[in-house]
Amino acid sequence: MEKLISLVSRLYPSSIITGSVFRRKSIPLNKSVDTTSSCVDLKIAVFFSGAIIMVLEILGFRILAPYFGYSVYVSGSLIGIVMVALSLGYYLGGQLADRKPERALLFKLIFLADVHVIIISLVYIQLIAYLAKFGVVYGSILSSVILFGPAMVLLGMAPPFIIKLMTKDTSVVGSVAGDITAIGTVGSIIGTFGATFVLIPKLGSHATLILCSITLLLIAVWGLEIRKRVYGIFIIAILAFNIYPGKTESNIIFQNESPYNLIKVSQENDGSLQMKLNTNMWFHSIFKPDGATVNMYFDYLNTAPIMADAKDILILGMGGGTSVLQKQLFFQDASVDAVELDPGVIEVGRKYFGLKESSKLHIYEGDARPFLQNSEKKYDVIEIDVYHGGVYAPFYIMTKEFFTTVYEHMKPNGVVVMNVLSPYQENNRLILVDAVGKTMSEVFPSIFKIEMFTNHLLFATKSEADLDYMKSKLRSYSGNSELQKIAYSASKSLSNYYPEEDAVVLTDDKSPVAEITYKMMSGIYSDSHYSSH
Repeated sequence: MEKLISLVSRLYPSSIITGSVFRRKSIPLNKSVDTTSSCVDLKIAVFFSGAIIMVLEILGFRILAPYFGYSVYVSGSLIGIVMVALSLGYYLGGQLADRKPERALLFKLIFLADVHVIIISLVYIQLIAYLAKFGVVYGSILSSVILFGPAMVLLGMAPPFIIKLMTKDTSVVGSVAGDITAIGTVGSIIGTFGATFVLIPKLGSHATLILCSITLLLIAVWGLEIRKRVYGIFIIAILAFNIYPGKTESNIIFQNESPYNLIKVSQENDGSLQMKLNTNMWFHSIFKPDGATVNMYFDYLNTAPIMADAKDILILGMGGGTSVLQKQLFFQDASVDAVELDPGVIEVGRKYFGLKESSKLHIYEGDARPFLQNSEKKYDVIEIDVYHGGVYAPFYIMTKEFFTTVYEHMKPNGVVVMNVLSPYQENNRLILVDAVGKTMSEVFPSIFKIEMFTNHLLFATKSEADLDYMKSKLRSYSGNSELQKIAYSASKSLSNYYPEEDAVVLTDDKSPVAEITYKMMSGIYSDSHYSSH
């Protein structure tokens, strides 16, 4: 143990945990480093600054998602702006500390950062809604700059300022800088895990933002040693006026934030219920109490079990359960496994859409691809309808490797059906459908399609199949009368799909789904356009 302590003392002249400094014979301790008890508040300040920086950054993804989605453009914009702001803060903090190394000035900077956080907590919803009109790229960049830039600059000024305040002799600047950097990094680590696993899932985005505001305010008040009423007024303002607006539309009967999405359930004029994730532009599930069919692409997903004479069905991307409920009604002898990533969405399905597990229905919480990879079961039909609570689909459920896994989990006469959202054509081509279809053709011998308004259904078979045979299967269906009409309509619109020669093949190594989707959605991203996917 003594050898270990000796080695640590050589490598690390100062202690992160206690703030003590190992004495060097040539440099008296009291002349090189500020070791008074007042250093405690400096270390607390840098710790919480690091934590709150990461909490705000992770929070940024959540509050931008309802308006811009989870695409790589949004994450890249936010991370880039935060890095620029922090770099500017580090530079300005060092310059200011050399000119005015005053403790009070440091905590005033933290207080100003808190003022900005308080302001954005009051207006971020309205501000992002306005900036959404600039599109995914420019809108997310502007939102990141306005919402997070000033606070990140001010909090980024803290570490170099604190290093300056704690050093009186350049001989130990390195050890003090190491301590402060380590403390700030530990704070960032705790902030990252805290926001990811505790704050946002348990409290929600708005309450987490308020908690950041209160924490910064308390640090500023403590550091300044001020008990003036003005600071108390700010605390009261945060608690009294920073109330999350909650339901933003009159027809919303449920609204909650899950670990993955902002979930809303609306009741429409016709009595139907719609589940919306993150944005009002699209709804992801619909429930009509007076009937099974919903006059949308969901209905046509039920043609795949007819083609395959299905007894075992897998649904990847269950949502609120629209497709599951239809399968239970139309194919009562079939066994259905349904996979949904978001536990909040599953609960909405149970509470509002009437989902009930049984010996014929098993619901699994998890991600589509890992579920399939860890399963040994084979299915007659695999239905894929997976989106990130908006128009962006996870790239890894559109790659050749994924479809190979799907192929391996299909029975010999199995059919896979995939919903591909494609409301926009570029040069008279459905660019996302082309990419997905081309990729599927690398794995499956036969592919068919049904074109709808914004949704395109791609059907692929494990064995070679003939179009006329598939149409005859649909026309000969004699079960549920509602489904008979859908099957007959599908038999007329079903066609062979032949991939474009120059279409891209999506792979795990290179899958530009976000880029393709961004091109597809450019110019139409407004609430006045499409309402479902």
